[in-house]
Amino acid sequence: MRFFVLFSSIIGFSACVCAQQMGDPDFKPRLAAPTYTEGKGPFVVIDGAHFNFHKAEERYKPFAELLRADGCRIGSNAEAFSRGMLDFVDILVVANALHPSNDRNWKLPTPSAFSAVEIVAVNEWVKAGGSLMLIADHMPFAGAARDLAETFGFQFNNGFAFGLEKSGGMQFDRETATLQDHEITNGSQPAERIDHVMTFTGQAFSAPPAAAPLLVFGEGCYSLMPQKAWKFDETTPQVPVEGWLQGAALEYGKGRVCVFGEAAGFTAQVSGGQARKTGMNADGAEQNAQFVLNVLHWLSAPLAYDSTIPVAQGKPEADDSAETLPKGYHQFHDQEGRAVVAKVLECDPRYGTVKLRLENGRSKQVKVSIFSGVDREYLKQWIDAQELLSKRFAIAVEPKVTEREENQYATNRASGEKRLFRISTFQDTVQQISLANQTGTPLENIQVEWCVYYQQEKRMPRRPGDSGPSENEWQDRCEKGRSWVALIDSAATKVVGTGQYAIVNTKLVREMSNPLPGMEQEGRTVGIWIKLSIALPDGDEVVRQYCEPESIRKLGWKL
Repeated sequence: MRFFVLFSSIIGFSACVCAQQMGDPDFKPRLAAPTYTEGKGPFVVIDGAHFNFHKAEERYKPFAELLRADGCRIGSNAEAFSRGMLDFVDILVVANALHPSNDRNWKLPTPSAFSAVEIVAVNEWVKAGGSLMLIADHMPFAGAARDLAETFGFQFNNGFAFGLEKSGGMQFDRETATLQDHEITNGSQPAERIDHVMTFTGQAFSAPPAAAPLLVFGEGCYSLMPQKAWKFDETTPQVPVEGWLQGAALEYGKGRVCVFGEAAGFTAQVSGGQARKTGMNADGAEQNAQFVLNVLHWLSAPLAYDSTIPVAQGKPEADDSAETLPKGYHQFHDQEGRAVVAKVLECDPRYGTVKLRLENGRSKQVKVSIFSGVDREYLKQWIDAQELLSKRFAIAVEPKVTEREENQYATNRASGEKRLFRISTFQDTVQQISLANQTGTPLENIQVEWCVYYQQEKRMPRRPGDSGPSENEWQDRCEKGRSWVALIDSAATKVVGTGQYAIVNTKLVREMSNPLPGMEQEGRTVGIWIKLSIALPDGDEVVRQYCEPESIRKLGWKL
């Protein structure tokens, strides 16, 4: 009798779910504090090449918009999976893929949506450090993704899971232990903690021992195994699924995999004439959006950890092998002591994230908090050094000029009288470089280098064969040097003076009957090129350049 009561409720539920589904056009994600700088987060590619029921431009548009609001870069895949295609991807999302024979034909058999070559490519990519989010709903989607899931140790049940229905969906929560404790469900801060997640039918699956359960079916849950989707009667086989999963996380090689047996909970859809809401927009699913973000944050964290490096016991010490690393690279350790060699590309203290380039050329943006205390201090030094590039660190140049004169006299041959006929004015010049630190961070050990370009007229000797007197020519000259500033405190200014150089201007003070060319000369300062640099712990450096005027660069750096 109990089966028939449940069977009756399922018929009503399926009528709603099977109605025409579409992305909710009114769903607009708004995040108070995005995780990543806009457009600089991980590159998330949503598969659309395998007759997917959920695609980025359609039913998974709310999913894509949520990630985009968090700073992720979103792409849509339209080709078969290969290592060449996957190497440009940070996170691959595959949602409800189908074999061509099951497109609009949801009945058995349900062949694999992916070729054997594609499955090997995805598996090897994850093993090398890629991140996969595999979502396969109830039959026929579970059957279409079964072969791909098995390569990671998951066993999909190609049926329809029931037993946790509440308010139009299935609720997994901490109170009933159907929602498990994990980095994903706990989040990185209290505001990200998840207490309940709602899904909408889907399938149940079993996981390999190494996988961490997220969503667990409780007592009395079962799966119906029809020949055709949503066609149930009293003869439909029923399988108990207590203890089976609808969500799990797995670290696989150097990469990560999240597997889910239901797709609607990760998007926001409306269906039917009454626009019934299913997904992040449904009543009872208020924490689904944060759950989605937590999943993506966990998937974005893996690095190419080197399993040949022993796990550090306790606090990692300074790395003795640093001298053998490529310039600019550093060996990081996570909280568990696992090591990875990477180069810092960007670090955003506002969101607590760092973008790294791995030795294999791929880049990852991760939370600073995953690293050891030693490495967080290293990143702090890197962040502090970047303040040199900030607009809040101002550079200004002002010349300090001291003038002196030298008089030249001519002697009258007849009378012996000396008369002043030319005055040379020497402008002894020092360019004062003002460094104003308004960043809020004291900056240490700044190297200051400069090239001051100036020109001086000079009377040139006649060349062989020239007729007539010689003339003046402009000569390019450069005063160059370097200095060090040990410390510029926050809200402080330091002034560095260049070496002294002289600009000479010579003028005649009386008329001569036959003045020679070159007897009057001029000089002028053309410009200054400054380079500031702070050395990083890995041997690389942060460099800030300042040119006044900008066109001075064409003269080339002379130091």
